[in-house]
Amino acid sequence: MVYFDQKRMRAAVMDMVNNSKPNVFLTFSFGHPHRATRHPVGRHPGWHPIPSHAIHARVRDFIDRLEAAVEGVPIPGARAFGFLESASVNPHMHVLVNLDSDQIDWLEERGKAVWRKLSNNGQLHVEETKHPVKVLSYCTKRFTDQKAFENMFIH
Repeated sequence: MVYFDQKRMRAAVMDMVNNSKPNVFLTFSFGHPHRATRHPVGRHPGWHPIPSHAIHARVRDFIDRLEAAVEGVPIPGARAFGFLESASVNPHMHVLVNLDSDQIDWLEERGKAVWRKLSNNGQLHVEETKHPVKVLSYCTKRFTDQKAFENMFIH
């Protein structure tokens, strides 16, 4: 019964994101997952995992900077949908968003450099997509896990 409900939730999330007509698929990586603080964890003294709320805040900051640079101000309303994966080992977030050509140009010209500054030398992969349903299916592949819903990002 729980699996069925999660399956329906995944389908509803996929419909919601697909209705926003995403045309760009972004993958944000955060460099080494344990460089955020100096608290000891396991065999890596001085390292601590980046909390998911901090990951969401960095991606939100990046999207706001993109919009402010191109449009002059951040645009209100849900326009980016992200899915955090491997938060404690190799944190990365897949984000689907609908961008215009000026915003895509900004991503290509400045996006990676801005992301490196925001994410402690993380990486940004930018890909225009002609098949958002396929990409969305990939992004939500772990939606049978309750934690996946908690890690979802909407901005």
